[in-house]
Amino acid sequence: ETAGGMLDFFVEEGDVAVRCAQIAELRDYVADPKFVKKVREISAEAKKAKSPQEIGDVTRKLMKDPRLTQCAMLGAGVKLSVDKEDLKKAARDGDIEKPSPMKADDLVAASKITTAIEAKQKGNEAFEKKNYARALAYWVRALKLNRIQKNDDEIASICYSNISIVLLRLDYSVRAEQSATHALAYLARLEKEPFDWTYQFNENDELITFSQRRNKQFDLLACRKKNFFRRACARERLRKYQAALQDLEQSSTDDPAVTKTKDRILKLLTAERKAKENAQKRKAEEKEGFKKRGAGIQLADAQNSKHAPGTSIGYVHEKDFSHSFQRKLETINVHVDLPGGSHVRVDQFIQSLSNVSVSVTEKRAKRSLYYELDIHFTWTAEPPPSFDLSPQENNDEPHPIEGQVRLYNVSHETHYEPGADPNVAYMYQLAYKGLRSEWFNGEIATADAPPWATQLINGAHELYGALAKEIDIFLDEFRLNLSRQ
Repeated sequence: ETAGGMLDFFVEEGDVAVRCAQIAELRDYVADPKFVKKVREISAEAKKAKSPQEIGDVTRKLMKDPRLTQCAMLGAGVKLSVDKEDLKKAARDGDIEKPSPMKADDLVAASKITTAIEAKQKGNEAFEKKNYARALAYWVRALKLNRIQKNDDEIASICYSNISIVLLRLDYSVRAEQSATHALAYLARLEKEPFDWTYQFNENDELITFSQRRNKQFDLLACRKKNFFRRACARERLRKYQAALQDLEQSSTDDPAVTKTKDRILKLLTAERKAKENAQKRKAEEKEGFKKRGAGIQLADAQNSKHAPGTSIGYVHEKDFSHSFQRKLETINVHVDLPGGSHVRVDQFIQSLSNVSVSVTEKRAKRSLYYELDIHFTWTAEPPPSFDLSPQENNDEPHPIEGQVRLYNVSHETHYEPGADPNVAYMYQLAYKGLRSEWFNGEIATADAPPWATQLINGAHELYGALAKEIDIFLDEFRLNLSRQ
């Protein structure tokens, strides 16, 4: 018996993804290629599992994903409803990646279109009706057909531009930034293309007109300004404020929305700069408070301190801040740009693997901060992406690389210093998921790895410094808030 029938759905003959597509409650899940990959992996592991331990491991793994749990329950004869909030919570907890906004019906409708121009127009019509997921499916289809049929840079630039605004509205900021970047790249190519020449002469055979762009209706400059603004909006959400300001400089100067966005970003930059300056100042002050190893970080004296009745003067009070600090870690946002448009980012805090201990002790109104962090996050490194959302058939082609990063030995006794003695410095570990063995020697990429994979594998190590610095900022702000209490 496979764990009370929990694995029955996954061990049946045939393709488990096709089976999902045939069940109304599960059909939309197969529009997400990452779910398709995951459900097939679970199916393969379930079929191999023989011992109670192996069956239990597979069952625990699938229970982290609400969609897989729903599959398992249906296989056991029990109907389980899964709504958007369940999926959002799972994404926040790092159990699943943010699902694709497109549904199965969207992809089916788009697949019936046979020309890029028609798919683009259908996307425009869906957008006007505010059916954004359907619009996205049509424009993705238009890009595929355009690559096959005519490879028209104008169509590609328009589709990527449209995709960027949809992704912004659906809160897919990273992909919105990438899509606007693609649109700008195609527009740059259009600028370099030759004009279609047209010659007109007057009655005296004098040349009066000698050039025009191939499409009079296509305003290249306006489209560039529009995409710079959209990319700026995406970068603002990603807290890439300086890059956003640079994009706004290329946007329309007389657009009130551009002016409003610029003012808002400048205020955010000012607040961020002041917070860092205050944190650095406080850090310098607190550095003098270290007296010996293990003594904790000295905070300002407690105001109006009250001891428990009947206790001695040496009575020690302790307050635990672990939970509140953990909530702060769940909001962390780390993004590192790599050469050529690639990037690596921290995705989700993994609570189940992490250990967070933060407390303040008080003795005779003197307070000290003690903390010890061993924290885990999921991460993703992406090459300059394509919006071909179908599963990769060839693992040699550029595709995102995923894994986990662990930052540990973070305490009131240590600090960030690459290459320093492990007894006094933060430490980190990187785990890579699904890499080909010949591409990776356990630390960095090998000579067998293609250039795009080498860049992502080695670039993932940039997370150490970026994540450590972000944690230091959190700790500085935390100490500052405590000292004001």
